[in-house]
Amino acid sequence: MRTPFRPIGPVLLALALALSSIGFAAGTLRMAITQDEGTLTPYTYMSGYPGYELMTLIYDQLFLLDEDLAPQPWLAESLTIADDDLAYTLTLREGLAWHDGEPLTADDVAFSIGYYQTHILGRFTTSANKVANVEVRDPRTVVLTLSAPDATFVQTGLADLPMLPQHVWADVEEPRQMAESMGSGPYMVAEYRADQFYRFVANPNYWGPEPTFDTIIAPIIRDETATFQALIAGDIDVATRPVPAGLVDTFAGRNDLELAQGPGFASTILIMDVSEGALADVEVRRIIGGSIDYGRLIDTLLLGYGTAGTPGFLHPASPFANPATAEYAHVSPAEARERLVAAGYERGADGVFVEPGRRSARVHLPRPVEQPDASARRRADRPGPQRRRPPGHRPGDRERGARPASLARLRRFARARLRALHVRLERARQRASQPQGPAPQRHGEGHTQSLGVWRSRGRPAHGRSRRHHRSR
Repeated sequence: MRTPFRPIGPVLLALALALSSIGFAAGTLRMAITQDEGTLTPYTYMSGYPGYELMTLIYDQLFLLDEDLAPQPWLAESLTIADDDLAYTLTLREGLAWHDGEPLTADDVAFSIGYYQTHILGRFTTSANKVANVEVRDPRTVVLTLSAPDATFVQTGLADLPMLPQHVWADVEEPRQMAESMGSGPYMVAEYRADQFYRFVANPNYWGPEPTFDTIIAPIIRDETATFQALIAGDIDVATRPVPAGLVDTFAGRNDLELAQGPGFASTILIMDVSEGALADVEVRRIIGGSIDYGRLIDTLLLGYGTAGTPGFLHPASPFANPATAEYAHVSPAEARERLVAAGYERGADGVFVEPGRRSARVHLPRPVEQPDASARRRADRPGPQRRRPPGHRPGDRERGARPASLARLRRFARARLRALHVRLERARQRASQPQGPAPQRHGEGHTQSLGVWRSRGRPAHGRSRRHHRSR
């Protein structure tokens, strides 16, 4: 039987879209990224965004998720799912080829599934391991038989696994050391200089929609201020970095910029051991969850540009989230005290409730500087200026186990940083308007996030629909 694919809900990427009056230079898109993303193979890209998105400019999947998260045939021309929901028969499009001109066949599909199974990579191996058997019937037909029915296999497997060229990867035993990035996608890597930039050129023999740009230049600019200065000055067209909440009004007031807002599906998670102690008591966890004022946190730290999470991992706007999931019932301080006493906990002289006969627990929350990203780890041994310490940090804090800075102090620090950024951006705007030309692009070192801000002409650079992506 032929199984239809229906949209399963809308998806919006959390990004700020900046459209400038400055024209694109002869089919070239200049897109600044925040860190080095490695050699951009399925085993070496660094971040979910923009690393995964850049990698999928080079490597194609069998299916592609459209803007409504509905899987659409991509390398596969058609798919038939058997009545037992185990056998998936795929027919590839005619004339598919790798960047080097070699034909892309069903043998490459079978090889890719097997390679991900034997060379472990959490994201892709998880999906590949659902396949119990692969049968190649002819150069364009392959049958994947699952070990058990899986209603999400098209979305999480066929629309996610990048296909690998067998003639390139067959002898690769250490995939994380693979330096050659060569697939079947709309763009090819023409030049890569570590920690400096990438240059992509359009695949002239691409089977699918014609790539929007002839060339994509992706300079690596780690510093937030330098990124926005370059954007305003016209040195770049796209910045894969979120606009800080404090700058939304500033950018929205410019007639040469347009901002788009939407959920980002990124979560900040604090994981605790709930197998023993007071946290093993579900009543204690309910009291903690109900005592947090999420609205105040969003208004104070994100200036209102955020969404309160619900119990569970999924973002409330995710099409996979259950809208019936109830939020934690609000608990007042007085009610929290009463419920803790009723549950058998005693309040000590310091105001902390503990189990009878036990001491209060102390929790250490690592600061960002203690968990550097991949790029920061690679730069750890390089000489240069020290990184900025987080707000509230004093020498010896880590050794003394000092308490975090107060909320008021954090707010003062954030306001000071925003004022400084406002001043720098205004200076950049003034320099850009002077006759001698735009301000030069500056590169800086800094500990930054790796989510995204885009500037484009209104459609993706590769002519595809925007993807929903998961972090590895």
